[in-house]
Amino acid sequence: MFFFPLSIYFMTKNPVPHHLAISVCNLETMTRFYNQVLGLPLLKKHFLENGTPRSAWLSCGSMIVMLELNDRVPSNKNNTRSHLLALTMEIKERDWWKTKLIGEGIVISKESPYSIYFNDPEGNPLALSHYPDSLTT
Repeated sequence: MFFFPLSIYFMTKNPVPHHLAISVCNLETMTRFYNQVLGLPLLKKHFLENGTPRSAWLSCGSMIVMLELNDRVPSNKNNTRSHLLALTMEIKERDWWKTKLIGEGIVISKESPYSIYFNDPEGNPLALSHYPDSLTT
């Protein structure tokens, strides 16, 4: 028989996301995308001892998106990763976001009554969602 540690029964808070670290090949391109296209405010840039950029941290609500330079990461244009970062949008903003993404040359890969799906410049899957508000209700 398996027993949970006693401390689990006395927890008063559920864990919430702190950050999402994304390995990137081109830090400049990815920082521009998340900052200028998606509008995430840049919090801080980190550098190696020789002054080379190492990472960029961006605010995403109550969590941080950490873009971490790793030039050995293959491009993911085939969308084979097992994660998805879904960001919030208001249902009334949906057409504005679609126009903005298409204007930036971003291909919308799929849509649902709740979400718009697309990839960042290195192929990481993203979504903008207004769930639980549906276009069909």
